[in-house]
Amino acid sequence: MSSNSPATFVRTTTDSPTVDDTAEIDCRGCGERFERTDPRVFGAPVAYACPECGTSVKLWLAGGELQYES
Repeated sequence: MSSNSPATFVRTTTDSPTVDDTAEIDCRGCGERFERTDPRVFGAPVAYACPECGTSVKLWLAGGELQYES
């Protein structure tokens, strides 16, 4: 398991997100793109699962940067 910047597969739309803002996430398994609530609004890691293949990724904010673990 690795943790580093997911900038290559997560796109956010605002610098100060609220629960109404979404992020586009490219699935690390099948490559499909899906939208979920911007992970930066939560205080703890959140797991997102691809609706197509079920591959999940955990996203969280640490030190002002979005992190991931798959």
